[in-house]
Parts: sequence; C-alpha cells; structure tokens
Amino acid sequence: MAGSRRGRASPEYEERIVEFAGAGRLSPGSLAREFEPAEQTIWNWVKRRDLAEGRRSDGLTTEARREMRELKREVKRLRMEPDISKKSCRGPDTAPSDEELVEQVCASDVVGLERR
Repeated sequence: MAGSRRGRASPEYEERIVEFAGAGRLSPGSLAREFEPAEQTIWNWVKRRDLAEGRRSDGLTTEARREMRELKREVKRLRMEPDISKKSCRGPDTAPSDEELVEQVCASDVVGLERR
C-alpha cells in the first residue's frame, strides 16, 4: 500500500533488508517490491548503516544525531531559564548569544561533549 505507515520496523528486520541491499543481491527497488518498506526507506537504512560504519561522511551518525538533539534541547532549556548572574551584569534586555549558550552546555558537560 503506497503511502501507508505501519510503524517502525524491528532492528532485526531492518538489518536483514540492509544486508540484502549491501551484498548486491537485490536492489532497494526490488526489495521494496518484494517486502513492505518503501524504496526510499531502504535507501535511508543503507545510508545510516554506511555512516555508522564509516563508509560515507555526508551525514551524521546516529550517535551524532542523538547528541545534536540533546544539545538543541539543552540550548532551548537555557534560553527559557534566564541566568540571573548574566542578566544582572548585562541588563534585562540583552540575551546571551547562541555561541554563549553552546559554551554553557559544553561547560556543564550535560551530554559529555568537549568544545572543539
């Protein structure tokens, strides 16, 4: 059924389909016709595996994507919580820059990252 969503595939199922596509046995298009996932979904799975294994570098690994999501969440939280000491030094109308917020997140070691 084109366009319908059935939910997320199990990791084992995804891995098996990617093995078939990666081994060159079947193309993602023929796998999509034979099994449930759409061709683009299979291409996405193959790309994610290749990124994780270092075969390509044109995107973020799953771990880097998770870290990015956590950093964005933390920056959002920091923007919502005014830092009293900075406000008192700067005045109430000046908010910290994005760079300062990222520095605060890295300094707090919320996600175990160091500033590069």
